[in-house]
Amino acid sequence: MIDPVRMRTLSGILRQVASRQSFFAGVVRMQQPLPKKAQLVTPFLFRIDWKDGAVSEYKARDLRLACPCASCIEEGTGRPLLDPSTVKEDILFMGSELVGRYGLAFIWSDGHKTGIFDWPRLRQLGELRSGA
Repeated sequence: MIDPVRMRTLSGILRQVASRQSFFAGVVRMQQPLPKKAQLVTPFLFRIDWKDGAVSEYKARDLRLACPCASCIEEGTGRPLLDPSTVKEDILFMGSELVGRYGLAFIWSDGHKTGIFDWPRLRQLGELRSGA
């Protein structure tokens, strides 16, 4: 037979855990950088206006060198595999695609298109570039 006192205690603990999970999920959502607008300014420059008012600009070559795909970064160690000398200085953005609510994938003039840049990574790269 189940002890009613233990059942109330367990029920209370489960409610607290669920409440904390909900709280932390809300905190994570609040900290997630969200784009307001993303646009190709020129074939060399991409801009994101963030909902918090920040603006990030990215040069095509800088993002190409920061590509997070398995062809450019060793998955197990995070070691860069892409040799920067193989990426032309005048590489262009050929397009971009929204990847769900997750981020963006870019298409470059060298034919590369497998990297997915999530919103936090794009925000981080934008802050590094601006010195924020």
